Amino acid sequence: MGQLPAERVTPDLVFNRVGLDYAGPIQLKLGSTRKPVIVKAYVCVFVSLSVRAVHLEAVSDLSTDAFIACLRRFISRRGKPTLLWSDHGTNFVGAASEIKELVRFLESQKTQGEISTFYSAQNIQWRFIPEHAPHFGGLWEAAVKSFKSHLRRVVGNVRLTFEELTTVLTQIEACLNSRPLVALPLPDDGIEALTPGHFLVGRPLEALPDPPLAYRFISILSRWHMCQALTCHLWQRWSADYLDGFRRTSKWHNRSTNLRVDDIVILREDNVIPAKWPLARVVKAHTGSDGLVRVVTVKTSTGTYRRPVTKVVLLPTESSE
Repeated sequence: MGQLPAERVTPDLVFNRVGLDYAGPIQLKLGSTRKPVIVKAYVCVFVSLSVRAVHLEAVSDLSTDAFIACLRRFISRRGKPTLLWSDHGTNFVGAASEIKELVRFLESQKTQGEISTFYSAQNIQWRFIPEHAPHFGGLWEAAVKSFKSHLRRVVGNVRLTFEELTTVLTQIEACLNSRPLVALPLPDDGIEALTPGHFLVGRPLEALPDPPLAYRFISILSRWHMCQALTCHLWQRWSADYLDGFRRTSKWHNRSTNLRVDDIVILREDNVIPAKWPLARVVKAHTGSDGLVRVVTVKTSTGTYRRPVTKVVLLPTESSE
């Protein structure tokens, strides 16, 4: 296992260093008529690198202006970050067809250029994790992976208005920020856990009491009660997954041989045609602070790319035999 980045272990303001992710699409309806206009919306997820607090913002469409407006709302309420990490759109390669539009938006040179200009003007540093390496953004992926899947399952074909979606997301954000991180030592016999909410408001976040609506049919509920039922459904699913994550998992204890320059490797690519082996040569090995190589720059017949060592396989040579 690699050492945690400095941003993860350095005490700092809650949202001074954040990770960014997108979730969606979600179908929204415009208006309350019998046949409203149906549009797509997305959820922008901000995760604090220091205390793992979560901030959710609804985004109306996949455009640079909509994303910058979303970022301005985040800055106005949480403060301006100095460092923002995000992943490449290529991390979604091989995913469902409905998010291909999101991939094209994230990979667009025009999008990245305009966002970089805005970041530079605001003195915000924007970094990318390596391509095809979503585990390098494990902090925000772990925080929202079950949330994103359960959100789609719970919302399903329910078409919310933008105001209803914002209400649901705000309540879900409170649920995510109420998750226990570590037990707090108390002078008496009380039991309390440290949560991201402690860093946001100084005490645990609490939900307003509501009647038990989770087990009623959503179709017979009013619009307001429907939003509460969706939140209850997602809470039941997500909290169960989060508790399962506390189980002990195995770690890597033995070191393997570092990749070196001029090594020949096979790339682990998605959707490779049969009998096709994408070969590449290592042209640069990126060494971490502990002397281990976890990212390499490889050269193929089509160009030069950065890949994590988990996505390459070293071919044996005569000397190794």
